Amino acid sequence: MKSLFTCLLLFACTIFYAQEVTYNGVVYTVKGKEIYHNNEKVTNTLTNTEKDYVFAAFKIEEATLLEQKEQEKKLKELEKRQKRAEKKLKKAEKQLHKKAQIEKAIEKAQKKLKKETKKYKKLHKKGKLTAEKEIKYQKKLKSLNDKVSKAKKKLKKL
Repeated sequence: MKSLFTCLLLFACTIFYAQEVTYNGVVYTVKGKEIYHNNEKVTNTLTNTEKDYVFAAFKIEEATLLEQKEQEKKLKELEKRQKRAEKKLKKAEKQLHKKAQIEKAIEKAQKKLKKETKKYKKLHKKGKLTAEKEIKYQKKLKSLNDKVSKAKKKLKKL
């Protein structure tokens, strides 16, 4: 609503705003249907051809100004879109980075679990584990298993 009001206000200002037009080296100011030179009304002193030329030049200049404003408006919209796209891209990059970190953590945890399991089985097979060490290894393996499963759950959430 505010932007619509602002656009209407700007449009009204450009319509009622005085424009300067140069004709035969003389600068005229056009306000509505009147032509001024050095802040003096000269509409009645000009010939019809001169008036027509000044008004035509005014309309061309006015159209050019409106076109420029439209171009600026489009440019601002494009800049906004670009910023939004950059934000989305940054977000996606962060997400990808997070995913890569989690995958790396999973891989590391699985590697450690595999190593510890192999070590545990080797010691168990040789019978070199006391009851205390057996419990300690089982807790350690359970903890590593939990770590892997938590990391996998985290990865699924992404």
